Amino acid sequence: MDTPIPQPNEDDGADETRRTALIPRDQNTLSELLTLVAASSAGSAYALGWKSHAEATQLAADFKASVAVREKLSDGREPKSARIRTLQREMNKGATRVKGYINDQWEDDAVAESYYATFGFVEESDDDVLPSAQKARATNIETKLLPALLAHGMGARNYGTAWWTPRLTEYKTLTGQSQKTAQDIAGAVGEKNPLEDEARLYLSKFDSLLYAECRTQDEYLALRRKMGYLKEYN
Repeated sequence: MDTPIPQPNEDDGADETRRTALIPRDQNTLSELLTLVAASSAGSAYALGWKSHAEATQLAADFKASVAVREKLSDGREPKSARIRTLQREMNKGATRVKGYINDQWEDDAVAESYYATFGFVEESDDDVLPSAQKARATNIETKLLPALLAHGMGARNYGTAWWTPRLTEYKTLTGQSQKTAQDIAGAVGEKNPLEDEARLYLSKFDSLLYAECRTQDEYLALRRKMGYLKEYN
């Protein structure tokens, strides 16, 4: 008597979609799964023709490293960003005080307002303020506000040059670091995307290989777990 050959059924397409959906979307979880599958399947009889076990292990290491680089850069950026926001709020308060000095010195409103640009203020949202853009703000404080304070006898006041100078120095340093970090993160993302795509493709295709090797769903699930596709990663 001939042994019946298992035939695909109309649900095979849906099952393929379901299995593909089991590959994690989160990059950290995806990296953890790839590392586990590469380690669990190393030396087994199951291998893709276009990616050896050794190559899968290397891919897992490279992808894990790229994820770690981006996380480290992101973690380092947030404290700097918070400090920048604090400095901006302090500068906005200081700018209001300086405008008060200007209004006191030139009592005529029109005359006082004519000096705002000399002190580095620009019109934004119908108000005269320091520029909101980081580079322009630092430039205006350094090249206009500080010299104007000195030129008009305001340098020694509470919100004079001694108040502005250290804040400007810190602001320039932090915004420069923040911009560099943003560029580094963008570079890390650019490097990581191909690795993420390759990791996702490998896990999907290796899973399909395991599925094709099994006669029953129970066999497939058992083999899948053995090769590292643990439930908590799905």
